[in-house]
Amino acid sequence: MNSFGVDAIAAFTAYFKIELILYLPIITLGQGLVSFVGQNYGAGQYDRINRGIKSAMIVSVIITMGVSTLMIINSKYIFGIFTSNSEVIRYGWNIVSITFPFYFLYAILECLSSQIRGRGISIPPMVITLLSFCGIRIMFLIVLLRKYNSISSIAITFPISWLFAVILTSMYSYYTFSKESKETVC
Repeated sequence: MNSFGVDAIAAFTAYFKIELILYLPIITLGQGLVSFVGQNYGAGQYDRINRGIKSAMIVSVIITMGVSTLMIINSKYIFGIFTSNSEVIRYGWNIVSITFPFYFLYAILECLSSQIRGRGISIPPMVITLLSFCGIRIMFLIVLLRKYNSISSIAITFPISWLFAVILTSMYSYYTFSKESKETVC
């Protein structure tokens, strides 16, 4: 990223601050879901777990899509809070317009991971997240930057890694919990 210059670095720095507006509600809902799943898992209420996860996903996706839409529309003004540099704002808008439409994937991932962690299983979600957010993202960074060498190439790796994580977490969840009981499949 350093090769793109100070404006690109400033844009990503501001982006990560702005992203918290989306990220924190998703994490908060996920942490609540861990407790909800854990309590219902202990009580053997598998059907209630599934209803709760589905409800949490719907709420999380709706909130994320609504807030991300508002933030995309107003991103130039929001970046203006952090800088008056038009190049930084332009880079920032580019990053937001690529990542925020897909942020709902992160909301789904958090709900799926919370379901697993709520059942007392923490290692697989951690490994999947590390593999997707580090391994897959770095692999795509290398490939895309060699071919396109742009800020957009960096930004698109975020939703790509979220998608991989959702797929892997869904597969883990399905295969692990369908064995446990037919009622636990989400």
